[in-house]
Amino acid sequence: MRVHRWQGGAKMPMGNPYRSLLGVAGGGSTVETLVGGDGGFIVTTESTDYSTGWTDRNTAAGASTTNIMGTAAGASSKMLAVGASGYIRTSTDGGAVWTDRSSAAGTGANTIYGSAIGPSGVMLAVGATGYIRTSTDDGGTWTDRNTAAGASSNLIHGCAVGPTNQMLAVGYAGYIRTSTDGGATWVDRNTASGASSTHVFGCAIGPSGEMIATGQSGYIRTSTDGGGTWVDRNSAAGSPAIYIYQPAIGPSGEMLAVGGNSYIYTSTNGGAAWTDRSTASGIGGNDAYGCTIGPTGQMLALGAAGWIRASTDGGGTWADINSAAGAGSTTLRAASTVPS
Repeated sequence: MRVHRWQGGAKMPMGNPYRSLLGVAGGGSTVETLVGGDGGFIVTTESTDYSTGWTDRNTAAGASTTNIMGTAAGASSKMLAVGASGYIRTSTDGGAVWTDRSSAAGTGANTIYGSAIGPSGVMLAVGATGYIRTSTDDGGTWTDRNTAAGASSNLIHGCAVGPTNQMLAVGYAGYIRTSTDGGATWVDRNTASGASSTHVFGCAIGPSGEMIATGQSGYIRTSTDGGGTWVDRNSAAGSPAIYIYQPAIGPSGEMLAVGGNSYIYTSTNGGAAWTDRSTASGIGGNDAYGCTIGPTGQMLALGAAGWIRASTDGGGTWADINSAAGAGSTTLRAASTVPS
């Protein structure tokens, strides 16, 4: 979720309109992007504007008809995809070859909703029944962080890894925690973030360590001190009362947030002010479930019914890339981009 994809991604459970898609756009240099969705939809591209170069990875990733709920991309073409029924796979070559990590990661039958890769290659995956694990060897072995993270049996829905490998995990019933030591210890940020019992769906960490978390009833908050204090951005972001499913932070601190009822907003000042992009993006009546921002500020937003658009001008204009990505009417659940 996720871009600087030090961000991470997490998708809503099947009955919930959270993350049907997520992504990034381009301008200038090529950007490696991974997108996942329902029915085993998993594709990659290496492009400057997402208009070409999409490759179907369903067979290579052993996805079959599995719903892919979360994706992450990191340096050196490392990728991580997670989903229903304990699906978790890794790739070290940009998606051409994948390795099944379900046994190593101890996913069992859990749905894994969120995944992230940090600049050092550390991986973080979160999911149902308090599932939260980390890996420092490309997914070969995983460490269970359930107890350390106070996850209990909670549904952990989103996660992110920042530029200094700091971590953020969010979930149902106001779950929001941070870690600065690779997941060994975690600090509860429920009170500081004003989350109370709110279901928090998505989160991101920016290049300067700034954080954003979003959730139900228009919950959207930002932090610039590692999660110690948070600022409520609901009013600035259009006073929504809907689910805000996923945020993203770009290389210059620009922000993008998407949600239900055609919600898509951008900010260029840390969340203090936001611009409504629903008309410009051509989202129509779709719910937007995912988003990401690439290493040169290119944006991608995705949602229900195969809706997927890219912007290279900060959200002012958007290009429809449904056909290029082969999305059809598929509900796409997640995407991520390799950071610069």
